[in-house]
Amino acid sequence: MEFKTPDVNATLSLMEIVKDGIQKLTGLYKHIHCIELELYEQVIHDQGSKFALCKIGFDKGSFTLHHNSSHYEDALLDTFDRACEYMVAI
Repeated sequence: MEFKTPDVNATLSLMEIVKDGIQKLTGLYKHIHCIELELYEQVIHDQGSKFALCKIGFDKGSFTLHHNSSHYEDALLDTFDRACEYMVAI
């Protein structure tokens, strides 16, 4: 994950969300091989929207989830919540 900001607190907040999300996922399913996260911003009709994309590889396959929000934190939280729901369902 690559993220650049002059605000150290914002970076720490995002990293805490990532750490908690990975702990939740690996607590639900032990055979995760890789997790790839991408954060990006897209401007649509003069409004910025933050996107979080999460690719997860595990012993039974892989899947990709994404979510957008006005804040990176919300996009990441929702993406990890959806990933946990998926892992519980398999």
